[in-house]
Amino acid sequence: MISKNKLFVVVVILVGITAFAGMMAFIGQGNVRHVEIFWQERVEQTVSFEDVDGQVQLQGISGVDGEPNPYLITRTNFAYLLTVINNGDTQHRLYIEGLDVQTDLLDVGEQETLTIYPNKVPENQILIKIS
Repeated sequence: MISKNKLFVVVVILVGITAFAGMMAFIGQGNVRHVEIFWQERVEQTVSFEDVDGQVQLQGISGVDGEPNPYLITRTNFAYLLTVINNGDTQHRLYIEGLDVQTDLLDVGEQETLTIYPNKVPENQILIKIS
């Protein structure tokens, strides 16, 4: 039979482990921090208009691959900063259908940064129109 001292030590160890686990769960949920541990993430991408063989292409510069007409990918509930530069020969505008966001009409050499906060997943792919 286990003596009372040994039983007491085992009970104290189990209570200590349980209390430690409870404190870690409480602290891990952010209940004792004066600031949030997770800051709002933001996605930053830069694209430019290029006139190639009489065709207008959107060229990825930063945050996306350098292929013509790249996929622009963002996440819901995160800030999306899209910088658009007009390196083409004429004025251009970028319009993102589905998010109803567009740049001003950009003259050659001008740029504009769009700040987009997607708050829902689109039902289908979003179409980007270049004019």
